[in-house]
Parts: sequence; structure tokens; C-alpha cells
Amino acid sequence: MNLKKLLISTLLSTFLLSLVFSFVAKADTQKPAWGFKWEGINVNVYSPPQAYPNDTITITVTVEATRDLKDIYVAALISGSKSEGYANWTTFVTFVNYTDLPLGNSTAKSQNLQIPHDVDPGLIHSYIRCRWTVSQQPFPEDYTKNGSFTMTYLGNRPFEELQLAYSELNASHNILNSNYNSLNASYNELESEYSGELGNTRNLMYVFVVTTVVFAASAVFFLMTRPKKSW
Repeated sequence: MNLKKLLISTLLSTFLLSLVFSFVAKADTQKPAWGFKWEGINVNVYSPPQAYPNDTITITVTVEATRDLKDIYVAALISGSKSEGYANWTTFVTFVNYTDLPLGNSTAKSQNLQIPHDVDPGLIHSYIRCRWTVSQQPFPEDYTKNGSFTMTYLGNRPFEELQLAYSELNASHNILNSNYNSLNASYNELESEYSGELGNTRNLMYVFVVTTVVFAASAVFFLMTRPKKSW
């Protein structure tokens, strides 16, 4: 049972440690967050799935032209919460600012975003706006596409560190408890062996005492009952 608890605690510590390091690594890892393909344009947004307050994250927008495009504009309003939801944090980021792309061409624009240290752990949302013009005859056509999505999840670093510290302390406690149980079992085993040897010694002493008493009584009896010599 103690071995099982020890194994579970060790696995939990390893899991939490890997979880913390994975969060740190994922702050620099981008995954698709949002995208669309419509009327001559293909837009995709990439952002880290996890980060922490006070991190700097990189957000990338790719634009591909499947028709001749002019005046491409892509910008996002990014928001989170502060003071446990009683205040808001917002920032505006422009990725593509009225750029032209001929048919078959593409572009990728990245922006580094510093997340304030006092933003609440939780979800960071984004509202994105895309505008472009399709160059076509006889008249160019303007298009607009808006969207909203979850950009990044902010972890709670102090809470995760406390979880890790608790798991490590719990694992150390279980190791000490296992060592104590092992020493206690050894002590009980030694005590049992010593008690057995002491019992055997006590029995031998009893036998010796009884034998001595019998021998002494026999000697006295024979001395008292031996025939007297006549002179």
C-alpha cells in the first residue's frame, strides 16, 4: 500500500513538473487559432495555446491571394480581464496595413505582444477585422470579414508552483513514511527474534534450576538414608 502511494506521488510530481515546463515551452509555440478562405483571399492566424502573465507572445497572420488583391488590411483587438474580472485589458494590433498581393502570392506578418503582469489567468480573446479589394474588370469589389476567437490561455504560475511544491513535499512525506514503516517492521522482527531467544533462555534457566533442586534434594535424601556403619 505504501509503495502504491509512493508511486502515485512520484508520478504526480513528474506530471506537474512536465506540465509547468510544457506551459513555458508553449509560450513560444504557435498553433492555428482562426482562419477563413473566401473571395480570393485565405487568412490564417497562429498564436501560442498557453502563456503566462508578463510573457511576450508572438502572433502570426498569413495571407494568401487566390485572385489579384489590393488594400489588404488585417487588424485585431485583443482583450483579457484584470482584478478578477472587475477590469478589462485591451490592445490593438495591426498585422497587414493596406498591402497589395497579386494572384498566387502570400505574406506572413508577426507581432510580438507583451502581456501585462496583472492580467488575470484565463482566456485571452481576439476580435479580428479583415478588409480587401479584388481587382477585377470592369469594377473592383470590396470585401470585409470579421471574426472572434480564443487566442491564448494564460496559466496561473503561482498556483502551479504551489501545486508542484505540494506534490514534492507529499512525495517526500511518503518516502519518509515508507522508510519509517520499513524500520518499524525491522524493529518488530528483531524484537520478535529477541523475545524468542529470551524465552528459550528463560526456559533453560528454569530447567537448570529445577534440575539443580532435584539433584540437591536427591543428594540430601541419599545422605540421610545411607546405612550407618557399626564400629
